[in-house]
Amino acid sequence: MRELCAGFYANGLEFDLIGHTSNTLYDPDYTVERVVSIRKLTHFEIKGSFIECDCGVPVKKLAKDAVEDGISGFEGLVDLPGTVSAAIYGNASCYDSSISELLVEANILTAEGKLETVEPDWFSFAKRSSSLKRKEKKAVIISVKLRANKGNKSDIVNQAEYNHNKRKQTQPPAQGTLGSVFGNEGRPSILNLVITGITKIYALLLKYTGGSDIEKKRKHLAFCLLRAKDVEPYVHHWNCYWWRDDDAHKLFWKYVRLHRLMFTRSEFEIEIKHNSNFKIP
Repeated sequence: MRELCAGFYANGLEFDLIGHTSNTLYDPDYTVERVVSIRKLTHFEIKGSFIECDCGVPVKKLAKDAVEDGISGFEGLVDLPGTVSAAIYGNASCYDSSISELLVEANILTAEGKLETVEPDWFSFAKRSSSLKRKEKKAVIISVKLRANKGNKSDIVNQAEYNHNKRKQTQPPAQGTLGSVFGNEGRPSILNLVITGITKIYALLLKYTGGSDIEKKRKHLAFCLLRAKDVEPYVHHWNCYWWRDDDAHKLFWKYVRLHRLMFTRSEFEIEIKHNSNFKIP
């Protein structure tokens, strides 16, 4: 993998490095000539107070083993999709567990073909972002070293199980979604407040008249008011878009426009792969 990426860098050739693509949207017209998959680079080892990981280690597998070993800091990551290097790339976190807070150092391959060991500050982490994701730096993550601080195993296992059950109740299955689409929704817009008020009144009327499926009907009314009934089946909640069939691609950008009407900020958390002539609406 190092030799392949170094060769591409040396010859000025663009390439995509992919793991599980769990937070990446590929435009249907996107083309790429060279793809490097890291899905088989999955070795990791707990060595005393550290965990050494290949770049393709699945976070779910890593977190599960860490929890079972009584290592703290992984309780919220037991259902997080994707690889450990992608989690660092996107500064992933869930239920008060953050990869960037566990990171000790990373081995990277720079665009100049040099192998370097860097500390967390090199990534300039921000919410759901890093210097790599923001394209401020160009490099490939080869491997990482994480903290392995021991804690109360019983408490850690119980917290991980609680987080797992909570995620099952509030989130759709990882397959078919990109996770949180937006990193920061800001505040509800005036339109959002108006629609929320109307649907709350509607929900109360349904409750007092013995109606059923109240939340489902409330959601339907909201999309009717927005004149977007076609988008409704794909919105699990406002920050989670469901790729349930082929029409999802056709309606995604309409969903984005609706989100911008409903919230004061709509900054993408997901990465969007597109050709150079593509303009994000």
